Amino acid sequence: RYDNIPDELEFTIFASESIGLKFKKKTNPPEIIGIIEESPLANMDIEVGMVVDTMMVLQSGVKYYSMNAEDFNRVMDKNIHSDRVVCFKNPNGTEDMSRAPKDGVIRNNYQFIF
Repeated sequence: RYDNIPDELEFTIFASESIGLKFKKKTNPPEIIGIIEESPLANMDIEVGMVVDTMMVLQSGVKYYSMNAEDFNRVMDKNIHSDRVVCFKNPNGTEDMSRAPKDGVIRNNYQFIF
C-alpha cells in the first residue's frame, strides 16, 4: 500500500488557506484518507496513507510534534492567519517520526507538545 509514497514531504500552507485533506479520525499521527479537489496539495506528491509528522507556524516559529488528528486540525485552524509548514511522512518509510524532548519545554522558539 505504501510502496509508491515518498518517505518525507514538506509543504507550506499559506495564511487563510485550508489544507484540504481528510484524516482518519482518532489517529496519532494523523493519517490522510482523502485529498479534496480544491486542496492546495491536490497536484503535489502528497498521497493517501501519508501521516503528519510536524507542523510549524511561521509567524511565531512554534513547532508542533506528536499530534493526533483532532489536535492537528485544531492547531491548523487556530493559526489560519499565518503560513504553516507541514511535514508529511510515509508511515513505512525510512524516515523516523520526529520526537519532542521528554521534558516538553520550549527551546529556541520551538514548542514540543502532545
